[in-house]
Amino acid sequence: MNPIGLILALSLLSVNSLQAGDASETRSKLRCVADAVVKNATFKFVDTKSGERFAKPEQAPLSAELQPESPYTDWRYWNGVLNIAMTRLGETLHDSTYTKFARANVAFSFDNYQYFEKVYKSQGKWEYPFGQRFVMEELDDCGAMGASVIEVNRLNPQERYRTYIDQAATHMLLKQTRLQDGTFVRSFPHKWTLWADDLYMSVSFLARMGEFSGDRRYFDDAARQVCDPVQ
Repeated sequence: MNPIGLILALSLLSVNSLQAGDASETRSKLRCVADAVVKNATFKFVDTKSGERFAKPEQAPLSAELQPESPYTDWRYWNGVLNIAMTRLGETLHDSTYTKFARANVAFSFDNYQYFEKVYKSQGKWEYPFGQRFVMEELDDCGAMGASVIEVNRLNPQERYRTYIDQAATHMLLKQTRLQDGTFVRSFPHKWTLWADDLYMSVSFLARMGEFSGDRRYFDDAARQVCDPVQ
């Protein structure tokens, strides 16, 4: 797992409660990490066979084996955590550099995933570019990333974002595997196992969806994942 988004998010939870000196140092370190992400992230594709780079996948020859040049710009759950953290960092520090990164990152996925969906031949979504964007089966695919789309849609509303948010919400409420008490449960890679990963991926989306939609079902479902069911 790429830890950068998680580090940013967890650090920000306590930054405002620190003493002035400690808070200043924390902000400085957070900027250092976030600036490195912004500096090293590229919104381009690379042919893994030739090393040639392309701004759009359509520019590459059909024989190319493309992937995003930067791991920061693919569609994985850690990218969602990173986008959420960068959004919160930008708002906390009043610096649009970081919110612009999250906006660009989500847009990059939406601008390009359809190319990969069209040429997808069931190679396996886990390593395939944006595979988890168009093969929605687990919370890995839509939880943290879906939450980050809600965050970006709040800053830059777009119909295509709203369509995806509704799709992810429908999957989570009606299709995602659960135990009898409503707790999300894994069917992959080990059947009927509970993962801490699924807790933060589900609650991060459900809580935001409740606020976004005004529908308390999402808040209730988020609480159900955390609390013991009422006997």
